[in-house]
Amino acid sequence: AEEFCITQERVRQIEAKALRKLRHPSRYQFVRMGMMGYIQHIREKENKLGYTKGYDKGYKDGMEAAANGKTYRGVLAETAAQSIDSLDLSVRAYNSLLRIGCKTIGDCMLLKEDQILNVRNLGKMTRTEIASALQEQEVMGTIWDEFVVK
Repeated sequence: AEEFCITQERVRQIEAKALRKLRHPSRYQFVRMGMMGYIQHIREKENKLGYTKGYDKGYKDGMEAAANGKTYRGVLAETAAQSIDSLDLSVRAYNSLLRIGCKTIGDCMLLKEDQILNVRNLGKMTRTEIASALQEQEVMGTIWDEFVVK
């Protein structure tokens, strides 16, 4: 206390608060098991809930499709993995796609119509621009086909 120029009472208060926080259920398991034990506990808990089961199935299906060079929508896996930078979009269109979390062409393929229509600064012309750019990359059979000017 003297080293930090605070009173003994303040030290007691800080110590009591720290112990109170450590007793919280979210932190108690970590303190009781240690870091590695806590990580193992979380893994076991997730496995019981079946998170890895769904991931493994999707991974296996994806690897089988990738061996054929196709994704589930019939687009080349290489094309789906390309960044949206390769579409040569305007700044407005690029920023709109980033705003909804699209970083690759594959992400754009997965969007639903309501997600597309509810994005700020993604008006009719911008949607048409993105749809045309995707069509140039031979990405067909997605919701974006509705926005291509014929």
